[in-house]
Amino acid sequence: MSNNINGHNNKWWILIGTAISGFMIGIDYTIVNMAIASIQTELTVNTNQLQWLMSGFGITFCAFLASMGKLADIVGRRRLLFIGISGFGLASLGAGFSNSIISLVIFRLLQGVFGAIILPAGMALTASAFPAKEQGRAMGIYNGILGLGLAFGPVFGGIILSFMSWHWIFFINIPIIIISLCICYFTIQGRDCKTDQEMDWLGIALIAATLMSFVYVVNQATITGWASSLVIYPFIASFVFLGIFITVEAKSNSPFLPMSLFSNRGFFLGATAYMIAAGFAWPIIFLVPLYLQQVLGYSVYSASIALIPMTLMTAILPPLTGKIYDHKGAFTCFILLATCLILSFLLFLTFTTQTHLTVLLLTFLLFGAAWGIGNGFATPLALSNLNNHQDVGVVNGAAITLLNISGVVSLSIITTVFHFGEQSWHHNHTHHTVSTQANKFAFTHGFHISIFYLAITAVIILIPTLYYAYSTTLNKATTLN
Repeated sequence: MSNNINGHNNKWWILIGTAISGFMIGIDYTIVNMAIASIQTELTVNTNQLQWLMSGFGITFCAFLASMGKLADIVGRRRLLFIGISGFGLASLGAGFSNSIISLVIFRLLQGVFGAIILPAGMALTASAFPAKEQGRAMGIYNGILGLGLAFGPVFGGIILSFMSWHWIFFINIPIIIISLCICYFTIQGRDCKTDQEMDWLGIALIAATLMSFVYVVNQATITGWASSLVIYPFIASFVFLGIFITVEAKSNSPFLPMSLFSNRGFFLGATAYMIAAGFAWPIIFLVPLYLQQVLGYSVYSASIALIPMTLMTAILPPLTGKIYDHKGAFTCFILLATCLILSFLLFLTFTTQTHLTVLLLTFLLFGAAWGIGNGFATPLALSNLNNHQDVGVVNGAAITLLNISGVVSLSIITTVFHFGEQSWHHNHTHHTVSTQANKFAFTHGFHISIFYLAITAVIILIPTLYYAYSTTLNKATTLN
């Protein structure tokens, strides 16, 4: 293994180069939400196509992420990173030049595939470039920049759409790609990091089929309902694929997703932190811009500016959280995450049709803090008990796959909950004439029900997680003494 890749001479440049590509993926994940209205008008998009446009990136990203982590370990992280960044650029050009919804969805699906190549390769290269004692800080910075991209997507989208057409939300990737490629090419030198394991192609195909079937089911159910044959048969198929996958992986000499990961406390807690951050962030990113525009009457540009406090927190806190994790451990980080998350939900529940700007900004600061804290310590925690450092790509891929599955599933469920709440308000207030004000009340009602659901889910998840993190910390302290 070359010292130039895993040595520490170029570690900060490696971090910058890979994090820029992660920032680009984060932006593309969420920027489309702000352009939905423009795309729908220009390309005449129906509801089904709109759903695929919004979730297509996430579907392929989830399906291939863990397998690309394994592939990076086998064929070389540096080589695969360059393939991923270049392919993402070509897919971005294709999306930008699309003049039909079908071609746009296809290129969004391809963006998800190449994004799934970039992220685990980039994270593995970053983690291996730093000594163990600095990995928490380094991965906190990386995840902070990735989270910044996710949070900045709607902001950036709003600014672009205020001055240019929706096509530019994809063209803007090209200069970012050029910068990332140049930095990575000149700083990640030497012989590529590889393992002598074989690629488990059957396992990859089975997990991809499982994930794509399941994510498709969740998204399709919001359109046709759970009783539809378009939902039932793929739902059954996803469990069949999963059963075959578990059987095959148990017998494989070189499984791409070792089942032993799920008994690893560090991986379990790190993946949980990721899933908490994404599972609550995705619905908020979807609902809040709509609330600002449809209820409070903000313009696209004003809504994007109002979200800046959330964006800033996702950028500032991950490096600081990485330091806290290195010195205080996972339990302290989970306490901070839980506090900020619950307080933000309590404030979200106070939103009305005339919410004051001060309340908005405080809420966004707290939620951005929760998001940034989760992103800051999840990766080093997931890697903390890893014995074989050659499996770093697999662990990263598996953890982020769970992150994106939780995000996609949560977004789909909350979308259904929101529409149910919105329709129930109209049903219970049939004496009200359909008006702008009535629609604002209905939207706010749906928003409150969605936030209440998220808050209850947060409490249910956080209580056992905090106990598990505390007992893990206590066991470590006992062992050291």
